[in-house]
Amino acid sequence: MEQNPLPEQPAETQPDRGSIWLGFGLFWVVAIVGGVVWWLLTMGLSIAWLYLPAGITSWLSSGLAIVALLVPLAFAAWMAVRGRTRTALGVVLGYALAIALPLLAISICIGLVGGMGNIGR
Repeated sequence: MEQNPLPEQPAETQPDRGSIWLGFGLFWVVAIVGGVVWWLLTMGLSIAWLYLPAGITSWLSSGLAIVALLVPLAFAAWMAVRGRTRTALGVVLGYALAIALPLLAISICIGLVGGMGNIGR
């Protein structure tokens, strides 16, 4: 029976940097939950406008909307600091898609409406 005099050393493993798809999914979860929370707080402010000056409720609602938009970016920064750079990249890609899709839809609508002037000529 032959014995190995040296114990096997574990191979060096790369640190877990996360998954792009996990970050992409986490972005949408954070964005949807943030949107629901923003909506609920805004609805609460719409009731509070009866008791508060209108300017204050408008500022609070706008501020809450900005916070709801910045939470996913703060989440991506937190993941990047923790060393989960691929997950952070997925969050940023999700944010980019959330900006790009409405812009694409608007440009398609503008193109369709602009092309209607040539119909029937």
